[in-house]
Amino acid sequence: MAEENLPMPGRKSFEKLKKVNRHGAEYWTARDLQAQLGYDQWRRFEDAIKRATVSCRQSNNDPDHHFASAGKMIPVGKGGVRQVKDYLLSRFACYLIAQNGDPRKPESAPTPRRPRPAKPSAWPGKSATPSGPNSRLKQT
Repeated sequence: MAEENLPMPGRKSFEKLKKVNRHGAEYWTARDLQAQLGYDQWRRFEDAIKRATVSCRQSNNDPDHHFASAGKMIPVGKGGVRQVKDYLLSRFACYLIAQNGDPRKPESAPTPRRPRPAKPSAWPGKSATPSGPNSRLKQT
């Protein structure tokens, strides 16, 4: 396995965060994904979610099918609980959040592109100037 695919120390892998509902559909919670993508503050992560929903809509997908609002109960002082906002996310939604996240974060930065192959003129044994009946340049 390539080193860049290894989970960060102390964090679960993306697949281990996956949950499955009673209908067999897989989903992830935004609160779990927040830590995986390196966000300490919910408000910053929610900004990435909002950008991802716009991207979802622009790709002719219905965000309601990929970003379901949900509540999550969290413990507060003296044994109480409080409901906080959360989302149930499809795999596609997780991808969009990672793509629309903070590019300064190594967890959500886009993967580097592969270098383009050399131009045919730079290949060994090939002439650097075009030739043939369809050539627009005249050779001198």
